[in-house]
Amino acid sequence: MVSVPAAERTPMPEPLRQPVDQLVSEAVMNFQEVHRDIEPGIARDWERMTLIRATAASDTMDMASVLIAAYCQQHTDIEMDTLSS
Repeated sequence: MVSVPAAERTPMPEPLRQPVDQLVSEAVMNFQEVHRDIEPGIARDWERMTLIRATAASDTMDMASVLIAAYCQQHTDIEMDTLSS
């Protein structure tokens, strides 16, 4: 993880914040469905549904990571080695 001194910290730029917020919300909804599916008596096909929803949440968070990395590559001076790690 990259450590940034407190004096250099800035909020996430608005053009990036909105889509990242949307992606995180989508992932949370998938995790909530996983939580619902593991409740006794709710889902008969819990194995398949929990794997589908957990994978969807993981894929969505991967999209958020890629979006953040692409933004940083285009709009900041963060080095590629730092982004790839």
